[in-house]
Amino acid sequence: MSRIVTFYSYKGGVGRTFALANIAVLLAKRGRKVLIIDWDLEAPGLHRYFNAELKAQSRPMLGLIYLLTQATENQDARWEPFVEKLQLGEGVEIALIASGDQASDYADRVRPFSWVDFFEKVHGGVVLERWRAEWKKDFDFVLVDSRTGITDSGGVCTTLLPDILVLVFSANEQSFEGGMRVALGVQDARQRLDVHRPPVAVLPLPCRFDGRDEVDEAKRWLDRFGRELKPFYDDWLPKQFEPRQILELTKVPYVTKFSFGEPLAVLTHGVTDPEFPGFYLENAARLLMTDFRDAAQIISPEVAERRLGVADFRAQLAKVSIDEAAVKQAVDEAEKELGTGSQLAELLNEAGVALLRQGRFDSAEGYLRRALSLSEFESNHPVEISSLNYLAELLNLTERQSESEAAYRRVVEILQESLGEDHPSLTAAYTNLASVLRQSGQLDEAEHLYRRAIMNLERRPGHNDPALALAYNSLASVLLRLGRVEEAERLYRGALDVLEGTARPGDPIIGRTYHSLAELLRGTNRLDEAEHLYRRALDRLESTARPGDPNIGRTYTGLAELLRQSHRPQEAEQVYRRAIDRLGSAARPGDSTITRIYNSLAELLLKSGRMGEAEQVYRQALGRIESTGRPFGLPIARTYKLLAELLQQSGRMEEAEHMYRGVLTRLESTARPSDPTISRIYKDFGELLLRSGRSEEAEEVTRRAKTRSFY
Repeated sequence: MSRIVTFYSYKGGVGRTFALANIAVLLAKRGRKVLIIDWDLEAPGLHRYFNAELKAQSRPMLGLIYLLTQATENQDARWEPFVEKLQLGEGVEIALIASGDQASDYADRVRPFSWVDFFEKVHGGVVLERWRAEWKKDFDFVLVDSRTGITDSGGVCTTLLPDILVLVFSANEQSFEGGMRVALGVQDARQRLDVHRPPVAVLPLPCRFDGRDEVDEAKRWLDRFGRELKPFYDDWLPKQFEPRQILELTKVPYVTKFSFGEPLAVLTHGVTDPEFPGFYLENAARLLMTDFRDAAQIISPEVAERRLGVADFRAQLAKVSIDEAAVKQAVDEAEKELGTGSQLAELLNEAGVALLRQGRFDSAEGYLRRALSLSEFESNHPVEISSLNYLAELLNLTERQSESEAAYRRVVEILQESLGEDHPSLTAAYTNLASVLRQSGQLDEAEHLYRRAIMNLERRPGHNDPALALAYNSLASVLLRLGRVEEAERLYRGALDVLEGTARPGDPIIGRTYHSLAELLRGTNRLDEAEHLYRRALDRLESTARPGDPNIGRTYTGLAELLRQSHRPQEAEQVYRRAIDRLGSAARPGDSTITRIYNSLAELLLKSGRMGEAEQVYRQALGRIESTGRPFGLPIARTYKLLAELLQQSGRMEEAEHMYRGVLTRLESTARPSDPTISRIYKDFGELLLRSGRSEEAEEVTRRAKTRSFY
């Protein structure tokens, strides 16, 4: 097992770094290979807990900011030279990547460093993903000391990097509510990442908790913690225990002695006395070390909990390419030990979600349906909700919209009964159901659900976040289809107001929103403003979108069409060619956006009398399509049809006839019999034969066209 664990607090001064340093020592003392990283560049200090060990270092200690700066100049930058080795006793070693704040030019490096530039200009996501994989290979635990608040670097630490999030907070409103809000948003943010990340496990860690004098006040806060943190505990705490029971054993007490300096309490005062922090930090370390499996023994040591290789099972699911045979074997072994209860359902659900994320829909569906059949023994079990939600997503992806709608409706029904109207999970369920309804044309109900979701999102403290912008965008698309253009425009502009200040580095949502508003403006003939927004969208998408992302292709197409509308064909041609260069072979095999761009460029060339160049573009499109090996479908057929028309216009009847016969032979076995495209190709082919004096053949082709027509 290898785990990256981020220690995060919304406010400073709650003991986050103290907890990390001491837990790192406990893990290292148990023989684990541990790397600790000071990611709090604005207020660093992790290294100070190890000043005694660092005194022996004669060279200047550089750190993370120097590594990040180096990576902006060279994507292959290595992290190893920035590691300091800390010896804490016989056989006890910790690796440290400090912030680098001891160097004289530290502030001059931190001030100009931009996470936006790091992600957008030097593909920082790729760099971090490489480092993350290497850290997980070389260490058992990587503990990351995160920046407080809502920051770009905090987003990296809480969303992109961790397997486990330790949420550190104290008993006050700002610290607790702010931390809760961030932790709840992490799961949604991870779903929008370009890389696969399973849901992050959250370990709540109340710190600087003084319950010795104000006993009633302490009880009130612990009751509140147990109630509001329950969704996090549901992910790993055995169902026979209440959150309050584990909170009593992981709340780190305030002890005046440890508020001075940077003490390692687990070394100076041990881990067995409940009067001191070490006792509670030992329990937290034990949870991390066993992937939460020891929760039952920590609460009730006499419980002989049956052991299950959950860590090995999850390690299989975290692989870039999951070994399905190994996963099945792990599930079979788990069933022998656990029986067919809710614990097995949790594992089946995890397997289904991981396989869904890798596009293995048949296998994923089997695991999710089996998880559902087991979890339904307990009414409104969290696994039932999760499995239903992901099954609905799978059914939608595999174009079974009616089944998907039914599953999402059931999720909404369960959540309304169990969680209350304004719970974040219900808000997400509304938007999921509304999305399916929008696809199937049930626009009035979709509008109603989007508005309910927006109402919930706007009620949240600090509600201006990307989830709200996404809801605005989705509702705007519904209103456009209902012809309510002015309302849609207001929503798109509202989404941009939210995103301009809150979108994380590299997030393509803002580029897509620019594109959507630009499309609306182009449709209402406000071409100058639309052009400005298309170009802003491209600025964003070109630096953030994945290679071959269809969103960038659509934005290129929109801008080119606007330029044609504005009678600027040369500029439009440049945009089409730029789109082809940008997307090229990176476009996904199932995406027809690049095909349409080729076709539009060829059409533009034809209108300007450049028939030879247009033919060349059509043939390039067909060559690229055929090389992908994708199934022959209507977008390809349209390109064949357009090329056949060009050949016919240039008098090359035999070549055109050959093209028509080839495309019809292939379409008859793949297209729906009633599709109008195939009917039109038959009609065009019939006209060619008629012009060639072959009236009987033309009549037969025309007859076949009529049998395939909608009309």
